[in-house]
Amino acid sequence: MRANVKTGQIYSDNVTLCVVDLNKTELATDEDKKYGIDKWAKLFKAKTWEAVKMLAEEDVYIKEASKTIFELCADLEVKKRCWEREEFEDYAARLADAEAKLEATEAALADREAVIAEDKEAIAEKDLKLQQVLKWAVEHGYSDNY
Repeated sequence: MRANVKTGQIYSDNVTLCVVDLNKTELATDEDKKYGIDKWAKLFKAKTWEAVKMLAEEDVYIKEASKTIFELCADLEVKKRCWEREEFEDYAARLADAEAKLEATEAALADREAVIAEDKEAIAEKDLKLQQVLKWAVEHGYSDNY
């Protein structure tokens, strides 16, 4: 029996923890192969669904595990798609808000440009009147050095 060094709690003999180095599957012993550890390592190292399917054809437990992995991955894909849709909707909302602000700014700019054009027209009219008054003054003997 073994005990936890820090707490003194006794470990159960009912559980064995094994670590498999997935990068060293070629070193699998005959005992590892007898218990299918090499097949499980291949499952976790598989890079394509085709490779997983081939392993699943050989072992019913690997087949069940591959179904679970597929479902979990499918769930992750659904989550990814939902996240992407939320991102797009957020982007679209921010874009619509920015476009509305731009339209409001452009409308305010157009109003200011109209006011400036009216002011320029009023100034031009006053300049014309001033020129007429100065011309009249000069014609009637007043000096134009004001």
